[in-house]
Amino acid sequence: DADALGTTAWHKHPKVPKVEPRTDPKNLAAFGAALGNYFHTMEGRGNRCQTRICDRPERLHLFCFLEAAPYALPEWQPEGLRRRPHKPVQPLTYMYCQQDGELDVYFKGKPGVIWDLMALFAQHILGQRKLEPPPKGRGTYRLDAFKHRNGVQYVFSPESGISTVGVRKLRLTPRLGA
Repeated sequence: DADALGTTAWHKHPKVPKVEPRTDPKNLAAFGAALGNYFHTMEGRGNRCQTRICDRPERLHLFCFLEAAPYALPEWQPEGLRRRPHKPVQPLTYMYCQQDGELDVYFKGKPGVIWDLMALFAQHILGQRKLEPPPKGRGTYRLDAFKHRNGVQYVFSPESGISTVGVRKLRLTPRLGA
């Protein structure tokens, strides 16, 4: 589920082309095959990958289930100690916002791998041969809502015990010439 993913493995590309994503079954199958081939070639793991779409009004969520490296753990069976093979799945999630031209990738991996995953998405789903690298820095944040006292609405359940929310400190670093 897209809402259940943690925050530590998200990587943002704030400037991707604002084009209609190609999510027909044939294209998704080709994309899954390309991802499986990439990981089989680069990391020597299995080459299977299954893709699922969750198309929300404001964002496209693309879930990819990659075949991770297999292993066998010993476990007790009625006949004694035996090894049982296990082929785990590694999740990879893309979130694309056509209106804003943003691509977020959820994957626990090296920065070079993250960039390759973004480029594969641009090539297969967005139909772009080349993707410009993301700008360097700490990321882009939309803070327009904080201009007005009632601009940001926080939603929490009554049993959480939270009665008010406030921003204690907000720091701005201007970029000259930008």
